[in-house]
Amino acid sequence: MYAEQMRKCTRCENLKSESAFYDYTHERRCKECISEIRKAKYAENPEPTKARGKVYRFNNPDAVKDSKLRQDYGMSLEEYNQILAEQGGVCAICKKPETAVWRGKILSLAVDHNHTTKVNRGLLCMKCNRALGLLEENIGYLISMIRYIWKYLK
Repeated sequence: MYAEQMRKCTRCENLKSESAFYDYTHERRCKECISEIRKAKYAENPEPTKARGKVYRFNNPDAVKDSKLRQDYGMSLEEYNQILAEQGGVCAICKKPETAVWRGKILSLAVDHNHTTKVNRGLLCMKCNRALGLLEENIGYLISMIRYIWKYLK
């Protein structure tokens, strides 16, 4: 059996056992200090965190979209808008603007990417993005579908 390792909290600077810390790799403060910080933040602004987040997202849609694009696809909102402009504001496959609506708003075009290499390819409408995903990006399936459509196209 191994002895429990000790860590130093960066806030209170006390040496404590590993169990006194959360399992977050980026977190260097002990559970006790984190609890104190959270209580102090709540005392400053008792409005629920979820509500504050909703207000922030409403007031800063570009910052939120930029953050999400960077996190999911490694691209900035500026890069997204540049690709969108290059495509003329339409889907790279069907050449139509997005028509899908979510909560009363037309969705943005989706960032199409290779799931293996993580390379971004272009922006697609929901229909084309879903079709590509359902066909598993298999060229054989696409060719077979084209042949099928041509066969009955009269």
